[in-house]
Amino acid sequence: MHKFVLVSFLLCAAASTPIATNDDSTKATFAFAVDISAAISTATFSCLKTAGYQTAFVRVYTKKGSPDPNGATNLHNANSASLYTEVYIEPQPSSGKSGSQQLDEALSFVSSGGIFVKSAWLQVTSPIDWSNNNVQANINLIQSFIDQARVRNIGFGIYTSPYDWQQITGGWAGVAGFVNLWYWHITGYGKNGTTPANFNDFVSFGAWNTPVVKQYGQQIHNSVCNGIIINTDTYVLSLKAKKTLMEKHELNAEKNEMPVAGNLMSLLQTE
Repeated sequence: MHKFVLVSFLLCAAASTPIATNDDSTKATFAFAVDISAAISTATFSCLKTAGYQTAFVRVYTKKGSPDPNGATNLHNANSASLYTEVYIEPQPSSGKSGSQQLDEALSFVSSGGIFVKSAWLQVTSPIDWSNNNVQANINLIQSFIDQARVRNIGFGIYTSPYDWQQITGGWAGVAGFVNLWYWHITGYGKNGTTPANFNDFVSFGAWNTPVVKQYGQQIHNSVCNGIIINTDTYVLSLKAKKTLMEKHELNAEKNEMPVAGNLMSLLQTE
């Protein structure tokens, strides 16, 4: 996300550091994924899967104020490569459309492409794209997205940073409980600008005391998978949740039902 092709999330548990508990089913590990906005083939998604990524976060709505034409195809391609999928929305604050309208347009377009969406992430970054003299208008747009997600009974999360949130909403603390946080923290673009793949650098802001996802790298060149540029993210998932995610994915494939995007967020909410 951010202003770039975003590649985010879920890596092998073997490469992760377990969080010790007494019950193996509740042991948790950091996992990794990819987040994308460009058109990606099934072959490239398969390469990312082989490289250790397990989930693709796919843009389904753009700053043009319309659905991403690549969204549904990317979700199908990622699903065909046995990756789990999530969706994110780049809103258009100056389009004149409410958050509820933009969310409905995004989800209806994806649904018409044969994908069922259980949750969505809203990108709240790049203050230059938002009103710089009417913070309340920005808050109202975000709230409209949140309210419509509740109406549609889907999970909802926000991708932002402390700086973005302060500049765009004035540090609004009205977001609570229902809304998950995906934050980004890098020191620069490329491999040398990455930060540790954990939550140790998180500082509370807005209404959030705990994140569920962190983006720790942007514009990373992946020479192995067709030279694509990726952003890297991490989150924590218990072994039990991983098993549940796998079972849902396999059951859906076995029944040959409409692919589902957004199963991951519901499991992160219970962590």
